[in-house]
Amino acid sequence: MVKKRKNVAISISQIFILVVSLFAFSYFIGSEFRIVSAADDMCSVDKKGNFIQIGDQTGTRPAEVGELTQSVINDYCIKNGGSTVCYGGSGAWTLGQTFCPGEISKVPSSLPLPGATIPGIKNGPSSAPTSSTPAELSAAAATETKKLALKNNEKALALGIVKNAAIAAALYTGVRFGLSQIGASPEFTGAASKAAAIGYFAATTTKSIAGFFGLKVGALTTGLIGLGVAIIIFALTFKQTKYRQVTFTCYPWDAPTGGKDCEKCNTDVGGGGLPCTEYQCRSLGQACELVNQGTTEELCVWKSRGDVKPPVIQPWEKAISLGYKYIPDNTISPPDRGVKLVPQSNNSGCVAPFSNISFGVTLDEPAKCKVDPVNKGSLEEMDFFFGGSSTSKYNHTQIMRLPSPQSLAAENITIANGGRFAMYVRCEDSNGNANTANFVFNFCVNEGPDTTPPLIVSTSILNNMPIAFNQTSVALQVYVNEPSECKWSKVDQNYADMENQMTCSTGVFEVNAQGLYQCATTLTGLRDRVDNDFYFRCKDQPHFSLTANESQRNVNSQSYKFTLKGTEPLVLNDVKPNGTTIKDSTDVIKVTLNATTSAGYSEGRAICYFSDTGADDSYVEFFETDSHEHSQDLFLAAGSYNYHVRCVDLGGNIDSAVVDFKVETDTQAPSVVRVFRQENFLKVITNEESQCVYGNFGCDYLFVDGTNMSKAINGTEHSTTWKTDKVFYIKCADKFGNQPFPNQCNIIAKPFEIK
Repeated sequence: MVKKRKNVAISISQIFILVVSLFAFSYFIGSEFRIVSAADDMCSVDKKGNFIQIGDQTGTRPAEVGELTQSVINDYCIKNGGSTVCYGGSGAWTLGQTFCPGEISKVPSSLPLPGATIPGIKNGPSSAPTSSTPAELSAAAATETKKLALKNNEKALALGIVKNAAIAAALYTGVRFGLSQIGASPEFTGAASKAAAIGYFAATTTKSIAGFFGLKVGALTTGLIGLGVAIIIFALTFKQTKYRQVTFTCYPWDAPTGGKDCEKCNTDVGGGGLPCTEYQCRSLGQACELVNQGTTEELCVWKSRGDVKPPVIQPWEKAISLGYKYIPDNTISPPDRGVKLVPQSNNSGCVAPFSNISFGVTLDEPAKCKVDPVNKGSLEEMDFFFGGSSTSKYNHTQIMRLPSPQSLAAENITIANGGRFAMYVRCEDSNGNANTANFVFNFCVNEGPDTTPPLIVSTSILNNMPIAFNQTSVALQVYVNEPSECKWSKVDQNYADMENQMTCSTGVFEVNAQGLYQCATTLTGLRDRVDNDFYFRCKDQPHFSLTANESQRNVNSQSYKFTLKGTEPLVLNDVKPNGTTIKDSTDVIKVTLNATTSAGYSEGRAICYFSDTGADDSYVEFFETDSHEHSQDLFLAAGSYNYHVRCVDLGGNIDSAVVDFKVETDTQAPSVVRVFRQENFLKVITNEESQCVYGNFGCDYLFVDGTNMSKAINGTEHSTTWKTDKVFYIKCADKFGNQPFPNQCNIIAKPFEIK
């Protein structure tokens, strides 16, 4: 694409340089030779200074002041005051407004005397005019006229080129539109439209420039020039796009084979004094292993350092599909070895087309394996991991679906080797030892007529899944085991009677990663709070459609029932804390977000998320959720907080809420604001809810050793029995545990001081 754009830019720049060069060349030639062609025409200049061609010797047009109106063969000019005036025919005009070269072909031998009145022209100044000879007047007139003609010819050339460019642009648009309508490729359309436009511009501009220099160029010449330029432009800009199918698969990262770097884990290469972990050890090599775990002598070592043998491959009986078996295959040439995969009842039989066929290998040591339908030179050259897994393990399973010979033939694909297939397998252990010989699975596909109807294996939305409230339609993909045409209906009926046709992949190689063929549609008419039932049926062998073999196609006799459950709106009932203040005596305080949900799908079962900003990508899932009650612990410093809570159920119903609260840190012990005697009781009032105790022998007792004072319901009023012979050393602690130091009291109540 970059190269193509570069060629286009070069072409356009070359055309631009060509046009500019032609302009420069024309100006140079014109300034040197002053070639003017005005053979039989008469010319004039109007009141605004515009150059006007009147016509041939007999042409006329309506007269304007100071303009030539008819033949000037017998014209003559004289000086009249400060101006040169020319007279002839039936009018008069000033010299600067007049004619083309050759117009003054005859000048009378006798001229009016100085001061004579010229018909149609006012006389000049009162001073006597002077006269000039006819030759002088004729030469001056010719010189002025040549200048005017050259100037206007140059202007006409420029306007002509602009006109040619405008027509070329319109031609470009028209050709591009026309080619696109008939289905031409974008590459051909772009190149052809550029070639047509630039070719036309080159031909017409060549003709205009030739005319400027007085050269006659025929239509054939300009046509050949335009065609040549068009061919060059098309050749430079037309680049056929080539398409190539590229398949890639994302596999988990794997450590290097072997274990030459295992010991690095024991030397703290990364610094920081951190011990070697099992993850770090295994990341250094596939053969690395952490030994003596849980002791002070943990080490990362290279296990099986002397192992130079590749894995031993055997067929895995537990992996084979039901109804099939392995039998030895003596036709495989050593050093390769392998088995045939055949039906249980027929040692020479073949597998059914488009059916799930599984087979596997078991190894004498953990290893990763690859499989390929083509015999490659080494494991590195093989394209596919066995079973799609790149991890090392003892057992590997591969699942396949093979097309029928008829479906391949319908796409002009011929099966080699008599319709038999082979899958070549090699494995590599953690030390990098790989098999050089293949283990081969041989099998064939039944060539007989397809007599089984297609099978719907799965759907893009799981069956019996809920949908969101008020959702009236949903896109759905159905996956079939063979190329098919499928329909759906809300009524369980025959395939031919179903109303809705699906868009299906009918090519034998149009499969997904699971070897299934996709049919897509949009289910409509969905209703809330009820089960929405749909019925699917398919018809196989689409290559027989509208042919004499239509009757050989197999169709489902039973429908695949698919249900979507309508729901009601999800309700986020309550979120806490909201509008409150949370206090504690620590710098970082634990706050628990709680939410409850109801309705929606499954009586409010949902997953809830929280965010402190409300941005779509900032929500974090609650720690305890996926039910109708949800909670999340937060640890916050003192301040004001605002949290967004969003809950989503399985059907996609969403409800959200915003909560705000404050967090305060209380590190101060409660204060006693009042102490007094009431009847036979000593009463203490604190500034916050507290628990108060007292001792009678000083403040150096522990709070837990003090005698509890009774507490009123509000938690701030405390009392004990009044004793006149005792001193009360009182300590109070709030609900956060804040209290005076062990040798201090909140207040000391002495009998002689309390009233």
